Amino acid sequence: MKVVYIPGMLGSNLSWDPGGGAPLQPIWADAGAILGGGLADLDLAADGVSPGPLAQGRVVVPSGLFGPVYGPLAAFLRLVGHDVYVLAADWRLSVITSAAAYWPLISAWAAGQPIAYVAHSRGGLLARAIYAQMVAAGVDAQCQAIVTLATPHYGSMEIPRLWFRLPALYQGLQGIAGWQGWLVGTPGPAYLDQVVASHPAWYELVCWAGEGPLWAAHPDQAAAVQAPAFYAGANPWVSAALLQSAEVVQTLLSSAIPAGRMSSIYGVGYETAYELAPPAPPSSLDGYQYTLLGDGLVTAGQASPAGAATYGVFCAHAEMALRPDVWAMVAAILAGAAPAVAVAAAQLAALDARGRRV
Repeated sequence: MKVVYIPGMLGSNLSWDPGGGAPLQPIWADAGAILGGGLADLDLAADGVSPGPLAQGRVVVPSGLFGPVYGPLAAFLRLVGHDVYVLAADWRLSVITSAAAYWPLISAWAAGQPIAYVAHSRGGLLARAIYAQMVAAGVDAQCQAIVTLATPHYGSMEIPRLWFRLPALYQGLQGIAGWQGWLVGTPGPAYLDQVVASHPAWYELVCWAGEGPLWAAHPDQAAAVQAPAFYAGANPWVSAALLQSAEVVQTLLSSAIPAGRMSSIYGVGYETAYELAPPAPPSSLDGYQYTLLGDGLVTAGQASPAGAATYGVFCAHAEMALRPDVWAMVAAILAGAAPAVAVAAAQLAALDARGRRV
C-alpha cells in the first residue's frame, strides 16, 4: 500500500538555505546550531510563512526526518511491504498551509493508487488537513485509512502551559537560547519566546472551543484558552491574530475525518494536564488538573475524535513511534484487521479510580 508517514512537532529537521548551490545549514535539531543561537532563524513573519525579523532573511526548509525518533517506524513500514512517502514538513507552519503544498506532491507520487496515512502527534492533524484537500479535489475515496498516534485531535492543555513557560523542555531551550542570544546581541535574553510565538502550528494545538472534552466539560475554559486576554503575564509575543486563525483552522478540520477509515492509538498511564484548576493561576503547575488517562501531553479524550476507532496503550507521548507493539497495531490496521494490543476497559477504569479523570 502507498503509505504517507508524517512525524509530529519537532519531528522534521529544519535547515536554512544559503542559496547558490551551497549546502543547507542545519538548525533543528542540530546541537551546535542551537548552542550558537540558531533557533532565532526559525522566527516567522506575521504572514506565518516568511522569515521573521530575527531570522536575518534566512529561508528555512525541512531537511529530512528526525531519525532517532521517527526512523524506526518508517523502516518497519517498508519492511512489511508498504511503499512509504516520508512527509518531513516544516512543523512551524499551519497544517492548512502545509496540506496545500504537499497534497499535489503526494497525489503525483500515488498516481491514483489507494493511500493510507500514518501520523504521530500533530502530524495527525496534518493528515486530516491533507484529507480535506482530497475531499476538495473529489478524490477522497482514494484515502483508505488514517492512523494517528497520540494526536491531539481536540488540542492539548500543554499549549497554555507552553505560553506560561512550564514545560521542562521549553525551559531548557529557553535557557540555552537566552544565553546565546545575549552573547550575539539578539534582542532580549529569552528570544525563544518571540520565535515560538511566531509559529502558527502551536496555536492550532490549543484546546478546541466548540468541540472536544474540555469544551464538553467546561465551555468557559475552552473559550478562555482561545482568548488573548487569558495570556496576560505569559509569553508577551503571543499573537491574537494567530489565536483567531487557529480557531478557524480547527473549525475546518472538524469535518475532515473519513467515515470508517480513521483509527487513533493513544497513550495512558502518564500524568497529563486536562483542564484548568482555579483559583490557582495558569502560570503555576497547580493551575491545572491532571489525569493518568493520557500520555503526558495528550489525554485519551483529546486523542479520540468522533467517528474514529480508538485503541489505548500504556505509553508516553514521545515513545509512541518507537514501540514495536504500536508498530504491530499500525500494521494490523493497515491490513484491515483489529489490533491485538490495547488497554482493556477495566485498566482504564482502574486509572480513573485513582481520583483523576478526563
